[in-house]
Formats: sequence, structure tokens, C-alpha cells
Amino acid sequence: MRILCIAAHPDDAEIGMGGTIARHVDRGDDVYILTCTLGGVHGDPQARMKEAQAGTRILGVSNDRLKFLDYPISKLNNPSAGLSQVLKEHIDDCNPDRIYVHSPEDYHQVHVTIGATVLRLAKLDDGLREVLCYEVISSTSRDFKPNAFVDITNYMDLKVRSILAHKSQSTRLYTQPNVIRALGNIRYAREKVGTDPEGMAEGFEIAKYVV
Repeated sequence: MRILCIAAHPDDAEIGMGGTIARHVDRGDDVYILTCTLGGVHGDPQARMKEAQAGTRILGVSNDRLKFLDYPISKLNNPSAGLSQVLKEHIDDCNPDRIYVHSPEDYHQVHVTIGATVLRLAKLDDGLREVLCYEVISSTSRDFKPNAFVDITNYMDLKVRSILAHKSQSTRLYTQPNVIRALGNIRYAREKVGTDPEGMAEGFEIAKYVV
């Protein structure tokens, strides 16, 4: 199975679905990650690129499968034809069976722009059968209502390590291991993913699923 995870910023993929990425890799799926911007507001772009490379390597994704658009932040406040074209080209090149992307239910406008653009492209792509939206603890809103869950109990340690690789973001609340583990445990227990009191899960909204 070919998987494409599209993230607005470095660390979004790890925070939103690091455990699921590691699980896909473990079962032999081809996993690709596309990061849309390196920012520059919250850290040096080159440093953040190196952190992203280190983080995704921990999850088992080689650097040649991690791509950076370095799209200007100023052009990501709203969807545009230019962004749509660039994303379409990358999606076509990857030809994924499943895409993971930001949910539209988010407080961060850049996340919303990326998510909305990809979902719009997905509706027009008859060959793309599966799109799921992931949760980013720092900004996904309470309107996010996951209806698919992945047991990442055996992959939470890798997820935490991959997030800690983003050293420039280490003081932020949402990168703290106890915060990441707390959400994982809540998703596991609340959604009845299993019966392990130490179990961990990640939640997703199904945006497109063609049987």
C-alpha cells in the first residue's frame, strides 16, 4: 500500500500520526511525507528541515521519501489555484492509495488551507480511494470527530522520540511526552480500541473511502 501524509509544518506529521506512520512502515507499506512549509517564524528553516529528517527517520521513513515544498507562509492563509496545482503535481507523482492530511476542523489557518485544498483535489480524483484527516493536539478543534482509530500501543515510544527530534519546538506544551501520551491513552480508552489500560491510539476522520 502506498501512503502519502501531507503536513503543513515540520513536526505536524509526527504529532498527528507518528504512531500510524511507524505502523505502516512496520507492515511494509510505502510511506511518503510531504511538508508544505518550513516556516521561519518559529525556528530556522534549515534547522527545522534537519529536525524533520531526523524525526521521520525514527519512524522508519527515509529522507528520500520526505519532501519539502517550502511554500511561503504568506501564501497559505487561504486556498489558491497555485497551491492546488503544486499539491496536485505531488499527489500525481506519488500516486498514493491513501492520503492523510489535516482536518478542516482546526484553529490554525495554514492547516485549514492545506486540508481544504487536498480534500477538494480528492473529490476530483476518481483514482484516489482513501483520504483520512489526522488530529494535531496543538490546534485541531473540538469539532474534530474521529471515526477511525489506529492502535499505536507498540509505536508510542517511537512517536514520542520522533517528536523530541524537533528540538527547536521542545518547550511547547504540545510536544511534551506526557501530553502526547495522554491524548493517545484517551483515544484508546474512550473509543474502546482495546482493553489495555496502558493502550494508545490515534484518531482520524474519514474524508473519503471508496470500497
